[in-house]
Amino acid sequence: PAAVSYDGKQRHVGMAAEGRLMSAPKQTLNCLPLTLGSTDVVKSRADRYLWLFNVQEDGKLGPVNFDGEDFATEPYGPLAALLKVLVSYAGAGAPEELCVAVHDFLTQAEVASVRTALAIAGVERFSLLRHSDAVAMAFAHSQGQALLPEGASDRIVAFVDVGQSHGTVSVVRFSRPEMSDETDGAAPTEPKAEFLYRKSDEAMGVQSLVDALLAEAKSRIETKHKCKVP
Repeated sequence: PAAVSYDGKQRHVGMAAEGRLMSAPKQTLNCLPLTLGSTDVVKSRADRYLWLFNVQEDGKLGPVNFDGEDFATEPYGPLAALLKVLVSYAGAGAPEELCVAVHDFLTQAEVASVRTALAIAGVERFSLLRHSDAVAMAFAHSQGQALLPEGASDRIVAFVDVGQSHGTVSVVRFSRPEMSDETDGAAPTEPKAEFLYRKSDEAMGVQSLVDALLAEAKSRIETKHKCKVP
């Protein structure tokens, strides 16, 4: 989970941070990618997803107390702490370059905040790619030769990723690259991937489904019992 919780001089991240949502709600910043947007968007998300921490008028999160100081932080601050811990999981064999998949719904300004967080985390060499690109690449890699069996020139695959806040749908066409003079007559081994469609929408997330189910339940109760459900 993209969460960071401040505890004295210690920062908890991921599952350890989310485990403090009830015991230290004001100290725990969760859903960090959703906090990278404009102030108006982030404030509306705070209401919708019932965040327990504060969002300031300038878009900063908090205040939180850390190491004896109270302060509000830019969203890329706790995100940097999370990324630093994730990178450390590689141990002594830490990669020279990092590839980070970012949510499709992030705007260019929000992606810029991810870059800032990576810089703060001390990651000098990194590449960013969209989550839908990463999913398509992972699928192709897992399929191996079975991705395009003998005799098949192409294959169209739909990917559906339903998250808490957003749902992402993409349709990808995998095909064999055409032979060229540069291949010396040998058939290229790497298939091509072409996105025929992709969309990430907040209306397709789990929270939207929950909202719709609650609205329907509320409507049926009010109709049946002739009452008003707050």
